[in-house]
Amino acid sequence: MSDDKLKNAISFFDKNYKGGTVPIHGKEYVLGATKINLARKSLGSDLDIVTKVIQQDDKQVMMQADIYK
Repeated sequence: MSDDKLKNAISFFDKNYKGGTVPIHGKEYVLGATKINLARKSLGSDLDIVTKVIQQDDKQVMMQADIYK
């Protein structure tokens, strides 16, 4: 993916982001689903996401998502 496509995707995100944050340790973070939705709309099939379970027990699940362009 070219740098121009990435710059356009960031610009698209800035223009189309309409809220939806969660507070974590005193800072506001954009929800992952919101980020992925806007990235898919902007980049389409140029975006590849690979997820895997890192750890799972009866109290929590830890996931890893690798994003490629």
